[in-house]
Amino acid sequence: MKSEPDAVLKIPLSTTENSDQGAQIVTVVNRAMYGEYSARQSDETLEMLREKARKLGATAVVGVRLVPVVDDGITRMMAYGTARVETVS
Repeated sequence: MKSEPDAVLKIPLSTTENSDQGAQIVTVVNRAMYGEYSARQSDETLEMLREKARKLGATAVVGVRLVPVVDDGITRMMAYGTARVETVS
């Protein structure tokens, strides 16, 4: 994994549902092959979710779920959640 500069906002992830008008569903699939399941696969999939949310302007992702997807004996990891964009009024 590449390291991030200190100035980059670390998008928080939560498994608690929270919907509001500044929300959008975000989904990623990590297609990298790891052989057997590893924590690295989950960590990298969650980082992919953070990055996608960050590009959408989100400040958090809530209701996060990790789903292993087995296809032809290869396990891939999917993550999804609701990206929240907080607006300053």
